[in-house]
Amino acid sequence: EARFGMFVHWGLYSGLAGTWDGKPVGTKGGMEWIQNSVKADTDTYAKAALPLFKPAPGFAKEWARLAKQAGCRYLVFTTKHHEGFALHDSKVSDYDAGSKLNRDLVKEIVEACRAEGLHVGFYRSVIDWHRDQYEYAKSKQLPHPLKGKPYPNGTRDHAKYQDYLFGEVNELVSNYGPVDILWW
Repeated sequence: EARFGMFVHWGLYSGLAGTWDGKPVGTKGGMEWIQNSVKADTDTYAKAALPLFKPAPGFAKEWARLAKQAGCRYLVFTTKHHEGFALHDSKVSDYDAGSKLNRDLVKEIVEACRAEGLHVGFYRSVIDWHRDQYEYAKSKQLPHPLKGKPYPNGTRDHAKYQDYLFGEVNELVSNYGPVDILWW
């Protein structure tokens, strides 16, 4: 019944601004896929992207206010995209905003949305290009920067990845009050 909302596609890739090694990667959007486009392994990608991802103080209040002014009744926020960087302060990972930025960006957006009277939604990718137990070779459809190459760390245990995935999703649905929308 909320009908109109804002979907905020945002993550570690945002700081790269569509460039890799100082060169534009594309001109038609889709830059959340930049790690896959340049076929960067997770360490190379993190080394390039982390220093450039600098969320401004007050970003959440600005975005929530903008959504409200536009007539939105909800906001869906990317909590984690394919690159595997979680925007909340996770206890099951150290590749997250809490560990790397000393901030919980999910908390900031949730509080800002609620202050504006907006419903809150979370987008969370099940693809994970960072997690070393994610068995990307098993999928014929899902992309991965290293697809077609052997696993860098040898064999993988998808059950361990699932435990991690469930633990992180549990944090998202348990630590921020009611979540109105889950987008996979």
